[in-house]
Amino acid sequence: MVSQPAGARVTMPGLSAQAKQADVRVTAIDPRTRTVRLNVAVRDATVNLKLSELLAGNDKQQNSGWRVVLGGVDVRGTRVNVNGQGLNIPNGSFSASRTQDGALAVRGRTTEGELNANVVVGEKTAPTLTVLMWTPMPAF
Repeated sequence: MVSQPAGARVTMPGLSAQAKQADVRVTAIDPRTRTVRLNVAVRDATVNLKLSELLAGNDKQQNSGWRVVLGGVDVRGTRVNVNGQGLNIPNGSFSASRTQDGALAVRGRTTEGELNANVVVGEKTAPTLTVLMWTPMPAF
């Protein structure tokens, strides 16, 4: 199953995103574990995160019964704005794009200084746990 909407928009507590192009592929559905695996590609997007809302979740989100696992993420030409108020996380604005080795290159500034990282999205131990590993890059 593939969806390639032009002008895709997503809004949920703590997250709003708009992309000129998005490609979502369902790569697996496991009714036994109620898990859906997706590959996602996004081009020319803006993502706004309010971390206090996003990480708090709510009962409706937590008890939806299905888990969505990202099997692959391909992001190009994307801006990410982070509001960390209330969590002791500095606000920041970042660009995100794919590196040649498949990592997600995050470059930008927080209210406390520059942040550059290569992010690898992958699974560790359980098939439904998504782990972000940050490798700090030297500032130039």
